[in-house]
Amino acid sequence: MLNRDRFDLMPRLAETPDSVRPNGLKGTWDVAVRVADIANEMAALTAVGVKIDKGPPETFYEIREIEVVDPDGHRWCFGRHI
Repeated sequence: MLNRDRFDLMPRLAETPDSVRPNGLKGTWDVAVRVADIANEMAALTAVGVKIDKGPPETFYEIREIEVVDPDGHRWCFGRHI
């Protein structure tokens, strides 16, 4: 995981060239984003018609997170440390 200026980026290495595709429908995140306020993020997303696919649970790694799947099938996770 890369960290800079309170921004985290966690790239994933594809096992084969054929495995580069949206993983959202399998439940694997394609993108994870840390946010300042998960309730505000949920409100903003649902206000524009985005369906929350999962969340917001409190995870064992102490993050409250939500997941959405975009129209291309990519799974986005938005989370905040608790």
